[in-house]
Amino acid sequence: METDEGLKLRKQALKPILTKIPNGLSSDDEDEDPSDEEEEEERPLSPTGRLFHEPQMNLHVVSVVGCNCKIDPEVVKANFPLSFLKNYRFSSVLVRDEENGGKMKWVRTKVDLDKHIIVPEVDQLAHATCSSADKFVEDYVHNLTKTYLNDDLSRPLWDLHILNLKTSEADGTAILRVHHSLGDGISLMSVLLTCTRKSSDPKALATLQTNKSKNENNHPEIKRSGFVTKLLLFLIGIWWFLRLFFNTIIDLIVVTVSLCMCQDKGLPIKGRPSTKRTSRRIVFKNVSLDDLKLVKNTLNTVCNF
Repeated sequence: METDEGLKLRKQALKPILTKIPNGLSSDDEDEDPSDEEEEEERPLSPTGRLFHEPQMNLHVVSVVGCNCKIDPEVVKANFPLSFLKNYRFSSVLVRDEENGGKMKWVRTKVDLDKHIIVPEVDQLAHATCSSADKFVEDYVHNLTKTYLNDDLSRPLWDLHILNLKTSEADGTAILRVHHSLGDGISLMSVLLTCTRKSSDPKALATLQTNKSKNENNHPEIKRSGFVTKLLLFLIGIWWFLRLFFNTIIDLIVVTVSLCMCQDKGLPIKGRPSTKRTSRRIVFKNVSLDDLKLVKNTLNTVCNF
């Protein structure tokens, strides 16, 4: 048997582990060339994003947020780089990659907030009444729908319009217009959440209450179960998978038959074919959920929120 000293002599020193960081440098080179951290990162445009740049699918997302106080543009500009612009696509421009067949890609750039945060001059006297102010906001949003952000690809595809005009529901209104290739509703709400702070701690990010995940510690009886119980759980899992597979096949058949042989019923709220060519109009109304439920039950339809 070898002594402990002999074993120590036979041990070799561990080789250092080189890890990659986002800018492509190894962990050992991070301190040697810090200037490379400012290099532009590139990411390809997703297939869904390319679809939203087609003429028939050129979609924008317009979000209107009301505040109970006047909005200070300088405060917005000072805090946007700390939260909003940390999202990659909101600080990137679309560039055509000629070396890769002309495909579009996101390239990070420096954002000039003066070109993205717009504060129009509003005649307060002309819109002194709440009804007149509400009409002005509706007209302003309507005019935004007539222009396209991707007409100018030299800057990120978003802009923020601040209207310090007292309406029936707010003292200040912020209108965020985003091209749909930057994200969907869930991702945009996540970006909006990063711009908020807790009322109890203004420096802390706002959080959403979530249910605690269930783990094995919550079910100690399963760990102590015997072979019969584990076998029963295995058979239940197989039965659940077979049901899922069978229901999926049935749903595919029903959807295929419906697309080929059925047509949507004519409903009072369904637009005519010529509606697609008419201009859009955005109107703000408070609607009770009970009224929505009444309409849903009357028309025998569903409501998606």
